[in-house]
Amino acid sequence: ARKRDDAELPDGWRMVRLGDVAEIRFSNVDKRTSPDETPVRLCNYTDVFYNRRITAGMNLMEASATDAERIKWQLRRGDVLFTKDSETPDEIGIPTLVAEEMPGVLCGYHLGLARPHDGIVEGSFLAIALASTDCRRSFARVANGVTRFGLTLGATESIPVVLPPLYQQRAIADVLDSIDDAIERTEAVIAATETLRDSLLHELLTRGVPGWHTQWKDVPCIGAIPADWEVVRLGEVAYVKGGKRLPKGSTFADHVTGLPYIRVVDFRDGTVDAKNVQHLPPEVRDAIAQYTISSADVYISIAGTIGLVGIVPDHLNGANLTENAAKIVIANTSQIVHQYLSSYLGSYAGQDQIRKRINALGQPKLALERIRTIEVPVPAIAEQKAISATLDSIDEQLQEARTERDALRSLEEATADALLTGRVRVREGQGGKIYDTTNH
Repeated sequence: ARKRDDAELPDGWRMVRLGDVAEIRFSNVDKRTSPDETPVRLCNYTDVFYNRRITAGMNLMEASATDAERIKWQLRRGDVLFTKDSETPDEIGIPTLVAEEMPGVLCGYHLGLARPHDGIVEGSFLAIALASTDCRRSFARVANGVTRFGLTLGATESIPVVLPPLYQQRAIADVLDSIDDAIERTEAVIAATETLRDSLLHELLTRGVPGWHTQWKDVPCIGAIPADWEVVRLGEVAYVKGGKRLPKGSTFADHVTGLPYIRVVDFRDGTVDAKNVQHLPPEVRDAIAQYTISSADVYISIAGTIGLVGIVPDHLNGANLTENAAKIVIANTSQIVHQYLSSYLGSYAGQDQIRKRINALGQPKLALERIRTIEVPVPAIAEQKAISATLDSIDEQLQEARTERDALRSLEEATADALLTGRVRVREGQGGKIYDTTNH
């Protein structure tokens, strides 16, 4: 076995330079459309960044290109595209596979193209290898820049790639493609459920619970709602309080003794992602007491990604809030419940009111006094709870699907790592069965 970074490679495997197994190019095809050029479709940065595969059915940008550009940058099945510049080095070198022949589709600007050499490396395997932890670190290491990072052709060609025999490459790709397919099916379920939730939310907030109403009224800025619903300003039923700006030089503590500090980047899918929550030293407890949030609070981001809304989860009761967010504490719980309020503020009508209140001068921000003027349609408490229960049942399905997707992604990452190091091998002639080599 050969050595590489203190890890053993199986016999027949070798480490190679990316430029030795694929032709590397950096695209300069712009997004302009010219009447003197031929219409084409472009595969652009976001298409690569957010997709594991590029297929003919994707909604790609329409543009135009010269004859020379069409010849040079026409995508082929098996090509691997990757991001070649970004604002952060960890977004450099993110790959995707061109899974189909795509006549008239070109590689767009800000992208690199790796065209595998026939008989040496399979495109399906190369995309997997470039997404590996080792290659991701290599891309980040060679990326140049200060405020924006990019790759040079020479540095890209020098990226080390593990290269098994062709039959192993194909087998590894088949195993990981099966997990990819399961992830895509789960993501399709998530997308369909999210669409259903949005449609149902709109219906519930404009027509009420089915069968409960027969008359409606039009309200400015809100639209049609049941005639017996009230409309109140948020400041009439809740307190709106901003978060805490940390002083320069502030340090964070460990998660055992520290106080959780919730930032806008921690807001996810209508709740808070606790995995990367930072913690403040316990000695600042008294100074930040007024910024503590509870599981009965609704949060809203007021800077950055403005308008993210959700409910503080129980496990973060007593956490503290960043200055880029505000907490909404319901003052009159006999008039409105926090689940309903959160749903309304996250709806199209609620988000429209939020957008109209953003201060567009200088750095965009949502002022607290403007949040207090948001108008909220208020059904009877019983109907608010019924609406919330209906949405909660869908949210539970969404969370189950997201948990399944995340588990599949973890499985894919672990499986890829095991297969690319040779710790687990695909046995030749065994129908793609895999086995552990640690005891072989």
